[in-house]
Amino acid sequence: MLCSLEMMATLRGCLPCCGSMMETQDQMGQGKKVSDVPSISAGGDSITGGTGGFGKTMSNSIPDGSMPDTSSLGSNLTRFTEEDIRKATRNLSVKIGEGGFGIVYKGMIKASPTTRTYVAVKKLSNRSRQGIPELIKELEVLPRLHHKHLVRLIGYCNEESCQALVYEYINNGNLHDHLHGKRSPLPWIQRLSIAMDVAHAIDYLHVHVVPSVIHRDIKAGNILLDDRFHAKLSDFGLSKLLSEDEQFTHVTTDVRGTAGYLDPEYYQSHRLTDKSDIHSFGVVLLELISGRKPVEFTGKSHFNLVKWARSELSKGNMQEVLDSRIPDGSYNLNAVWKLADIAMMCCEPISANRPRIGQVVRSIQAAKDEQMRTPIVQEVPDDPSSDDDDHGGLTVQWDNIDDEPQAR
Repeated sequence: MLCSLEMMATLRGCLPCCGSMMETQDQMGQGKKVSDVPSISAGGDSITGGTGGFGKTMSNSIPDGSMPDTSSLGSNLTRFTEEDIRKATRNLSVKIGEGGFGIVYKGMIKASPTTRTYVAVKKLSNRSRQGIPELIKELEVLPRLHHKHLVRLIGYCNEESCQALVYEYINNGNLHDHLHGKRSPLPWIQRLSIAMDVAHAIDYLHVHVVPSVIHRDIKAGNILLDDRFHAKLSDFGLSKLLSEDEQFTHVTTDVRGTAGYLDPEYYQSHRLTDKSDIHSFGVVLLELISGRKPVEFTGKSHFNLVKWARSELSKGNMQEVLDSRIPDGSYNLNAVWKLADIAMMCCEPISANRPRIGQVVRSIQAAKDEQMRTPIVQEVPDDPSSDDDDHGGLTVQWDNIDDEPQAR
């Protein structure tokens, strides 16, 4: 079972902000007008309304024990004590991340009497201004979701001095670090596979779950990669469930999201739909193609990835857009264009002009199919002992063994 709205409503006494988490609609599906004007922060910070996105100013401290009654969450989640959390994390010794909610620690728990497994523990800070609503939302949403490309929630701790969520540990960092950090550049074929993994996750949320889920914060930093570079979508703290009568319309809500990924129409109108996720995913696709950040500020100059890519691609300048770290010969230019075309469709300013996730999945698959028909050319050292130099020091490999080399 899920955290019910009734349980969440009991929090209003200790959390003034939670009452306005329950965005409402009128019978025509138009929603109540939100008066807060959203403000935008640079550098990947969250975007919230002028009062923290919840209509009332929160205090600098959060009262202990203010998570909802979790007795009805069911047996699929494990309830941990504060002592369990401290043992699992070696007294909170290995920090692996941080956000507005608090700090994420690496830990280890018993998966069975004879095996142990690594976990990620998101512990609420008592100074958090957004943590409790986001933890509540994850407890509401994640227990009902089961997909191989979504990070799995294992359990929670709800004690007066420790509120935390425990997730499966994904050991290869996030997509943002691989694209913009000091890690080795991702090969093109891996980028296509990551795009497909995330598209399948979004398809599951939008189409195969009732009620549908709008993630509302799809970005490279929320896409985690395992040791085989399979992608998993994480962080459902801003997500929104659509009731049955909202499935093909919208809900009016305070604007939340991350600079550079935020749907411009949603930012202006406060009308949230599944197309808002589509826009954010389109930005991620452009990141995979270009290796550039969604927004960059250098002195007085401001770089916007969507505007720049639209300008360059409209002139046919794919080589200007494509990440220079992707080696020549490792990609099919037609496949790159297919992915770029669907990315730009996703980033259309007007949501009605954006595709639904099913079309996005098909387009990415078409790009992968195009790539699989392409020979991969790699440089190899010359072997002076070999009399066969027909390939001039190159080796040709086909991703699809049924293909044969074609004259060009």
